[in-house]
Amino acid sequence: MVKILSYAGFGVGLIAGAMALYLHFVVLPECIKAEQEYENLEKDWERTESTRIGLSDTAWNALFESHSKKSYELLEKSQVKMDYGTYLMFICPLGFLLSIYPAYKKNKFAMAGVALSLVSCLIGAVEGTHMMS
Repeated sequence: MVKILSYAGFGVGLIAGAMALYLHFVVLPECIKAEQEYENLEKDWERTESTRIGLSDTAWNALFESHSKKSYELLEKSQVKMDYGTYLMFICPLGFLLSIYPAYKKNKFAMAGVALSLVSCLIGAVEGTHMMS
């Protein structure tokens, strides 16, 4: 029973570790890029808004609709890191709980599962929330 729990906890810890690395090295740079694009879009929109004179109402509405759609897409892209952080904060306690009893019995896989779960949970909490904003 202890062996099964330790392998299961280690497996969940490995999955959580892989998700944490994916969050850190793939998702986070994309989110930062999307946030910068959003800031640039908002600066451009402020300049466009101040020079509205000369545009018909239909042209202005089309421009506004295009801006709204693009800004919504960029905001959605920048929120993906919080989704992954939330997933990690739900998965990691499972790996921790599966591994803690076998780790107490000095099982090496279980100790690795506990460590992976804790580190992954920390990465998910730090990068998936507004701690590092």
